[in-house]
Amino acid sequence: MPCADYEHVVQIGLGKTGTTTVRAFFANLGYNATCTLPAVRQIAESLAFGEPPMERTKRACAAGSGGSGGGFFVQELTGVYFPTDNFQFQLTHMAPIRREMGPNTLFVHCERNATRWLRSATAWGDLRRRLTVRDVEGLPPGRGAANDEMVDWYAGVNAYLRFAFRWRPNYAHVDVDDPRSLRALAARCGAADYRFGRLNANPRSKRIA
Repeated sequence: MPCADYEHVVQIGLGKTGTTTVRAFFANLGYNATCTLPAVRQIAESLAFGEPPMERTKRACAAGSGGSGGGFFVQELTGVYFPTDNFQFQLTHMAPIRREMGPNTLFVHCERNATRWLRSATAWGDLRRRLTVRDVEGLPPGRGAANDEMVDWYAGVNAYLRFAFRWRPNYAHVDVDDPRSLRALAARCGAADYRFGRLNANPRSKRIA
């Protein structure tokens, strides 16, 4: 059964905050997660053609469900993974995405301790370098090489997302390092017996001070 009858779920936190773990949970509930990562490019294409931001994602996810139009899960709205990608839709287009998806979409905000996030982002390939050389909202080129600059940006992103969804019931904040937070998410979705595993973890991050 979908979580509290929410038709769709959109994860709005940054990568390396437990997004894959949360994705597995919602996929287990029956949400279509097959188009979760292409959504960033689909949003860019929709905007380029003057469509609402999530238009192409909604069509693609419906097709992935055999055209049934079933609920879907999108993992993140950030794209800096390929040489030409420089998308931060959770910062630049959060309001129109929220309005388009409506109150029947649950927005899940994954946020973990800044020190743990920085360690994970630094260890994950060249993710941190990409963030420092691209022109990102709140992090212009050349900023982020210093730990305090990157942590300050991370804190600012999460503060904005908490503010943007203040007082809105279709919002869930999740800290994957806190079992209580995970249990609260599972209970909210009527899946109190679900056992979360740690997915997409990088052992290198534990060796970075």
